[in-house]
Amino acid sequence: EEEEEEDDDDDKNVETKTAKSRRRVNPVRKMKARSRDVLASLLADGRSAGTFDVAYVDGSHAARDVIGDGVMCWELLRRGGVVVFDDYRWDRVMGDAIPPKRCPRMAVDAFLGMFEDELVVLERGYQVVVQKIATRR
Repeated sequence: EEEEEEDDDDDKNVETKTAKSRRRVNPVRKMKARSRDVLASLLADGRSAGTFDVAYVDGSHAARDVIGDGVMCWELLRRGGVVVFDDYRWDRVMGDAIPPKRCPRMAVDAFLGMFEDELVVLERGYQVVVQKIATRR
């Protein structure tokens, strides 16, 4: 029960910090919805591409969803921006219980290969962190 209270406090703290940051020059936007829907709408509006500083990909573990989120986030990211892929090594945690297509690793590896000339890998552990150093050629 104490842990739940701490989690609630952490959530409130994040909400407070997010609300305060909205008043600054570079606001944080928190969007709650299915990632593919939000990302597609941001790309469709024509104003958001190349404007994001950070994207954190941590939703579905299915490779199909991870690659979709990664590619759409990449289009929204400005040069110098960072994408964090969470749970890269989740397959090792789960062992043989989960097929590879249900784990992020396959998608993250494909992403790294597809965009290798546009990124630098900053971290490759349980999370993979990449920085955009170039735009599409």
